[in-house]
Amino acid sequence: MSRRIAVAAMIAALGLTALDAGAQGVKQQGASVAAARGATNKSWDELLSAAKAGDATKTSTYYTTDAVIIDPAMATLRGRANIEKMMKEWFASSKFLGMTRQASTFEVYGDVAIETGTNSASMQEKGKPVSKSDGRYTILWKNVDGKWLVHRDVTTPMPPKQ
Repeated sequence: MSRRIAVAAMIAALGLTALDAGAQGVKQQGASVAAARGATNKSWDELLSAAKAGDATKTSTYYTTDAVIIDPAMATLRGRANIEKMMKEWFASSKFLGMTRQASTFEVYGDVAIETGTNSASMQEKGKPVSKSDGRYTILWKNVDGKWLVHRDVTTPMPPKQ
């Protein structure tokens, strides 16, 4: 998988517009699952809008300052500043076009939420046809000063269809 597709997959992993009605709140302490879901949905909608606009600075503000992104097609990214730098480089030559997302679990543990699911993203490198990627993700959300931010983001490609 190319780095550009990996970045598109990473952005898609964050571009949720609505959680699956079947997603579950397995554990709950403090904030309710529904409240955390609503807040993370809002963060995702805003992050997706910033990514579609190619705004790396705004996109990166939806990560904690010590966030980590793990994707098999690129080096592990540590910290908001490095995430912003990578996104600026990527947005200079590519456009994030959109995604679909299907959350399968959503668990809340106080100021931390864990979400898993699948996604499909589309992007386009300048001068090339649109490309798509399908993946699985786990996102660890952290409530920082009342705002749910991505703290850990792990994306893996879907296995080949047999």
